[in-house]
Amino acid sequence: MTTTSLCKNFNPKEMTNLNLIEILNKLVAVHNDRIEGYASASIETEEHAMLDCFNDLIKTSRVCKMELTDKINRLGGKVEPKHVRKGNFMCMLNYKYAAHKQVNRRDIVESCNYGESVSKYKYENLFNANQRNLILEYSTMIKLHLGQLELDQSRLMQLRNGMAQTA
Repeated sequence: MTTTSLCKNFNPKEMTNLNLIEILNKLVAVHNDRIEGYASASIETEEHAMLDCFNDLIKTSRVCKMELTDKINRLGGKVEPKHVRKGNFMCMLNYKYAAHKQVNRRDIVESCNYGESVSKYKYENLFNANQRNLILEYSTMIKLHLGQLELDQSRLMQLRNGMAQTA
């Protein structure tokens, strides 16, 4: 096979393993952030309904992260070292705490809801920017994860709405 025939078959839009590993690692980082965020939020409350919710949301991210890690390993890649960014989930909560020196349960849920919106936004952007080049297996997995994030955010909204009714 000549160099010319190799160049004819090369499609620059085709997803390479390195590109795919990079995308999957970015999604792992989203789940690392969610896990850390909900763990931090759990420290701020003793309310059982909130703790149960946060623990379930952590489980969602652990499962998604495990699936992503498996795909990265099968592609011959390495999962990037965990770099924790509490920013998405806890930044609003930290600002309120600094301003008022107290945090109420609604603030915690609102901060988590904001973090969940950021997580969904990152997932959607990564998916939309790359979906034309993803093979069905990865596209389907990312869509399923995005659906889980939407369900998790709905659960947070239910928790928040339940607080409004009891307040």
